[in-house]
Amino acid sequence: MNLDAAMPHPSRQFAIDQPLLMAALALSIIGLVMVGSASVDIARSLTGNPMHFAVRQAIYLGMAWVVGFAVLRVPMSFWQKQDGLLILGTLTLLVLVLIPGIGKTVNGSSRWLDLVVFRLQASEVAKIATVLY
Repeated sequence: MNLDAAMPHPSRQFAIDQPLLMAALALSIIGLVMVGSASVDIARSLTGNPMHFAVRQAIYLGMAWVVGFAVLRVPMSFWQKQDGLLILGTLTLLVLVLIPGIGKTVNGSSRWLDLVVFRLQASEVAKIATVLY
C-alpha cells in the first residue's frame, strides 16, 4: 500500500486560485483609489485631513483581507456542517435589526447593528449564510 498517494501534497492542502486572488486584489485597490479620490474635498472640509476616508477605508480593507485569509484556512466541511446554525444566527441578526434600541437607523432605514468597533449590516451576513446553506 502506497501511503504517499493517500496523503495530500503539502502545496495542495492550501491552494489559492491565483487569478481570483489577483482579481480581488485589483478590485480592492481600485475601490481604495476611488474612495480616496472621491472624498478628498469632503474629508478636508469635515476633518481637516483630505485623506481621512481613504485611510479609514485602507484600515477596513486590511482587516477584511486578514479575516478573509483566516476564513479561507477553515475547511469547507466545517462551514457545511455549521450551515443550519449560520442560517439561524443570521435570521436572529435580521430580527435584531428591527428591535428599537438595538438596530441602528441610518437615513430612515433600520439596517445596521451598532457594534463596538464597527456597524454591521445584517443583510451582508445573510448573503453569505444563504449561499452556504
